[in-house]
Amino acid sequence: MLFVRTNGRKLARARIRFQVERRILEREEIRRKSSQIGISNLRIIANFHRIGIKTCYKVGKFHATKGQMSNNTSILANYSPIR
Repeated sequence: MLFVRTNGRKLARARIRFQVERRILEREEIRRKSSQIGISNLRIIANFHRIGIKTCYKVGKFHATKGQMSNNTSILANYSPIR
């Protein structure tokens, strides 16, 4: 009976440690992706053009090194299927 409790506690602690580590990794991944958001927006727009979605993309200031976009950025997409 004693071993069952001990093993259960160890498993519970291991589960908690795993969840904490997973959350830390998820946060790091979100930070990494959010730092590249300006670059990925340009890739997304390039994909829109490739599949036939017309975009009107206007950028005031774009800092690709920091991955930041200014407040003057506006994206307007109109879907036009390829025939």
